Amino acid sequence: MLQFKVVKGKHYEGTKCYKKGDIIASDKPLDKLFRNKFEIVSRPVEVDTVGSSPSSGPESDPVETLVMTPVLEEVETEDTITSTSEEEQDVYHGDDVTKKFPDAIAKGVLVYRKGRKYTVVDFDSNEVLDSTMTRKAKVEEWLKEW
Repeated sequence: MLQFKVVKGKHYEGTKCYKKGDIIASDKPLDKLFRNKFEIVSRPVEVDTVGSSPSSGPESDPVETLVMTPVLEEVETEDTITSTSEEEQDVYHGDDVTKKFPDAIAKGVLVYRKGRKYTVVDFDSNEVLDSTMTRKAKVEEWLKEW
């Protein structure tokens, strides 16, 4: 499992909202899926295989171990935290369904679904671009035209 720091905007996983500076553990490469939004905090690194020791006997199998190594060295302190404006307050748009729309990532937008309503949000500014669509086909059509 990898750990990522949110470096820009907000990220929604289910009903949880992660803000700039929050750490997320995920087995997905969030830094690749959402460019410029995440930074790797730690990653698994293979460690040398440990062979049998005198106390374990000759029939024991070698063990391979994974260790998490930190990548970030800079720590955010109270001095570096800035207050968020009203505009940047948490707004829950619904579940992130961007992966169901291949054109969305290419166009730099995120797609959320809450009930029957889809909301398209600009990746960089977190600005709502459209929140009137109620069908997946309408979202796909909107993405092609945008």
